[in-house]
Formats: sequence, structure tokens, C-alpha cells
Amino acid sequence: MQLAAIASNGDLSGSVSTVPIDAGTPRALGIACAETTCRVIVTVEAEGRGELYGFEWRPSGSARPVRLSGLGSPGAAAVAPILRGNAAYVGDERDGQGLVRRLSLEW
Repeated sequence: MQLAAIASNGDLSGSVSTVPIDAGTPRALGIACAETTCRVIVTVEAEGRGELYGFEWRPSGSARPVRLSGLGSPGAAAVAPILRGNAAYVGDERDGQGLVRRLSLEW
């Protein structure tokens, strides 16, 4: 996946960073940025399953995605997670039922 900082006028600010998600195909992301750092949660579809990865991104550094959790179905990977402070809200499916999971994260 690729990320870049955008200036207040909408122009690209700096270069584009490539963050490797080797586990599968990224499907949706949630992102929350402060002044110099962004926290990113990515849903991934891999070999018939859904997974959740997270990382901190800085325009000047490299990011290392970490697997946070499995998802109940590959279809759950299509739902974008929401970041709110140190919590992530993720759409998931268990036993044929849709649900929202709340994960507390230590960045």
C-alpha cells in the first residue's frame, strides 16, 4: 500500500511511501493523523480469510505492519475500521452474524 502526506492546499507534500502488506491484499483502512505521525489500521484479505494489521506511519520513516487480529470472514475485510484515540472499531462476522468489535491498542 502507498501513503503520502498532503499539504493544506491538497498538493502532495514530500514523497510517496510504500508500506508492504505481505500477508495478502489490503481491502480497507482507517487512519488517524497527528502533526507528524499517522496511526493506520488495515483490513487484509488473504487466502480466504480476513485479517487486521496496524502500524504507525511517518512521512520520513519506514512502517512495520503488525498483525493485530483475525477476522471472522474474508468479507469482513471490506469494512473500513475506525480509529478513535487508542481504540479501533472493526466490522466482523462470527457464526453468520455481523458485529462490531472494539480493540484497545497500545501504540
